[in-house]
Parts: sequence; structure tokens; C-alpha cells
Amino acid sequence: MMNRLFFAFIFSILFIGNYAYTQEEPQIGVVFLENDNLAEVNINQESFIEKIGLLIDLVKLEFATIPKDQKVAIHIVAHKEGKPTLKLYAIPSLDPKKQESVLAAIETIQFDNTKMVDFPMAITVNLEDGNVAAVFEDIPFPEDQRKEDYANGDLAYRYQTTKNWAISEVLPVLSAFELQAEKQFEGVQNIGKLIAKTDFTSTPDHQQLFSANADYWRGVMEMSVGNELISASNIFALIAEGKFDIALDYLQITLFFSDSKSNIEPYLNELYWRLGSYNERLNEEIGKGIAEHDKGNYPQALEIYNRILKTTPNSAWANYELYFTQNEMEIKNGTTKMEDRSNWKKAKLIVYACDPMYGIEVSATNAEEGYTLYRRQEIHELFKVKSEKLADVYKLGDIALDLSVYDYAAQLYWYSFTYSKAENKMALSKFLYCLEKLGVTGLKDNFNGNHPKEFKAVEKERQKAKEQNIMYKSFKK
Repeated sequence: MMNRLFFAFIFSILFIGNYAYTQEEPQIGVVFLENDNLAEVNINQESFIEKIGLLIDLVKLEFATIPKDQKVAIHIVAHKEGKPTLKLYAIPSLDPKKQESVLAAIETIQFDNTKMVDFPMAITVNLEDGNVAAVFEDIPFPEDQRKEDYANGDLAYRYQTTKNWAISEVLPVLSAFELQAEKQFEGVQNIGKLIAKTDFTSTPDHQQLFSANADYWRGVMEMSVGNELISASNIFALIAEGKFDIALDYLQITLFFSDSKSNIEPYLNELYWRLGSYNERLNEEIGKGIAEHDKGNYPQALEIYNRILKTTPNSAWANYELYFTQNEMEIKNGTTKMEDRSNWKKAKLIVYACDPMYGIEVSATNAEEGYTLYRRQEIHELFKVKSEKLADVYKLGDIALDLSVYDYAAQLYWYSFTYSKAENKMALSKFLYCLEKLGVTGLKDNFNGNHPKEFKAVEKERQKAKEQNIMYKSFKK
């Protein structure tokens, strides 16, 4: 977050502007229009503070004699390259010559470029509550503009712009925060270095970057409670790779535990609405294919699904519907039989690669498959009661473990270990067990205990749960 010096200076500016002068003096305010928590890594704070001071002095001088009912907002966007974008808004309107002279005077102040992303703000005059949007409806708030563009964009636009946003903005910012970590937080620093040198426009090996990387899990453990910086890095790397389904699995859980005041919370919240909007459009497109399928127009349905997958190839649902329609068409044409499961055996490798926690298993031919089918169905029963959230996180961890989704299970167990007293000890054993399965074998040495014995206890517990499962037993009979 922005350091105390920055906040103290801004508040002192507002105090002087609002109270230190007589009633006739204009009231000056500073309003940040985007995630101001990025200032620490995005701007040279000392220089920025100095320039804001100069700007406020100039505004006081230019508007020293305006009446109280005259309201002004100067919109400024500092960029990574080039001069800041300036625009002046006024109610009632100012004389055009006055407006031009004010902007010309502001342009003489040499604002530094940002380090990574745009930094939008507004200097306000006579806005007592600082509510810029309520008074000046035309002032662009960047996130509002992104939402509008998203609403007007098709599926390809929503998919590609979200990927690009993760690659060009979010991951560099997360990396910058991680590189600022103190030296003893080696895992955090190493993940920051890894992100900085990784080309996410290619196809990196996510398993090696995160899931099987000891630095990632060390970083997860090094973060303070509520600070999801390292977990967010995993999520946004998945977004950069186009793996939206898996990213959403992680995001929904991470938002349960993320500190609302953390510097990366705005990014997590924006990703949530982006994925919500993306899935809304995706569902509409898949719905068109389902409608054709239901009419028996299988070729038309397949055409729709293939078009969707050309844009967003990692959609588990679209891949599932593609299989379902293709299989139905082959049954109709007599090229396969209803009891034949060979098509699903091929398709599920693709579907579960898109989302290992996908809540559908088409069929089961043996006890093991019957158990996983049952476990996938149980996912839909979780998180319906708010008071059971923590217990459900642990239950979901057990489901992920039973499905051999060890990285996701490990993340869930770590949350359970951190937050839940009831499952604390067993959650830690399961967390370390999952790391062992991922090939991360050294981190267990940081914890006391007889780990081989604890790991056997984990396996015994899961085997017992399976053997007592109604679906598993029905196959055995």
C-alpha cells in the first residue's frame, strides 16, 4: 500500500485547502480515480508529492476568487510514456479563455511518467464531499469505462482483453510488490523474479511455475493472514494462459479470505466481475448450441461449439457440450452405441484439463469411477450455508484430494489450517501430503511431526471414506 508519508502529505494538502484559509477561499480536494494502492510501485512518490503540491498551489491561485457555487474538476492521467492527459470540467461552465489558460499553466508542471500503468486523479474545487462522479458525470472512471467496453464486447473481446490485462498490467504489478518483500521472505521474492522473467504471451508450464514450485508454496506460507499476493500471482498467471475455469475455482475461494484493504484486492474484485461478464456471454453462446442440439440439429450445434472453442479453447463446459452432441449424433447415425463410453474416455481428458474440478462425470464402469462421479456431484452441494463456509473449504479440499487435484487441494487445506481451529492439525498434514504428491518434498521439514506416519493416516482416512461411500459400495456388490 502507499506509504504513510504519501498519505500524510495528501491529507495535509486537503487540510490546508479546506480549513486553513477563510471562508472565501476555494476548497481544494484530491481524488484518486483508480487503485491508489499501486502508488508504491507505480510512481516516484517524492516527485509526485512535489508536483501535486505545485499543482494545488496553481489551482488555488487560478481560482482564488471564484464563488462558492462554482465547481471545478481537473482530470489528470499520468502515463507510462508521454505527457499527462488533461481535461477541465466546470459547473457552471467557465469562460473558454480562462479554461485554456488554466490548462496551459498546468502543462508547465513536469509530471513524471508512471512505471507501469496509468495513474488517473482529479483535483477538485468546491466539492466538499469529494464525490466527483455525482457532480461531473462525464469524468471517466477507468473501471467504469472498462465495464462499459466489456458489456459492448463479444466473447472474443472479453476473453482476449482479460488475458492482455493480466499480462500487461496485473502480473507486472504483482511482481513489483513481491520484489519489494524483505530478504527473509525468499519464496515471495523468488516468485516475483519468476513472474518478471516469464513470457506469458507464450505457453509456459504452469505446473513448473507454480504447482510444483517450492518457492510458490513457501511464498504462500510466508504471506501474512489476508494478504493473497502470492495466491493472486497463481490466479493471474492462469488468466494469462487462458485457463479461466481453473482461475475462477481459485478466485472464488481466495476472495473468502482476502483482506479487503490489501493492495491487490481491487485486482481480485475486478477479475471477478470480468469473469462474471465473460461467463455470461459464454453461457449465451453455449445456450445457442444447446438449443440446436435439443432440436436435433447436431451439425449446427457442433458448428457453434467449435466456433466458441476457437475463441476460448479452455472452456470445460463448451468441450463437454461438444462431446455430448458429437456422441448423440454418432448414436443417431449408428456409428456408436449408447452403452459405448469410448468417446467420453477421450473427451474427459480434455474437459478435466480445462477444469479438474468440473462437476460432471458422465458414467462409471467400476467402483473407482463411481466414487469420483459421486464426489464431483458433491461439489454442487457446498457453500450454500454461509456459516458453514470454513467447513466447506475443508470438504472441498477432500474432494480435490480424492480427484488427485493436489495443487488446488493444497491451497484449500492451507486456508483450513490457517483459519479453522476444528480441522487445523489434519489440514496441515493434508497440505504437506499434497505438496509431497506435487514433488515439493522439502517444505515439510519446517514443521514438527512424524510426517510419514501422518501421510499414511491421510491415505487411510481417504481410503476409508471411499470404501464407505454408497456409490463405491454399490459397484463392489
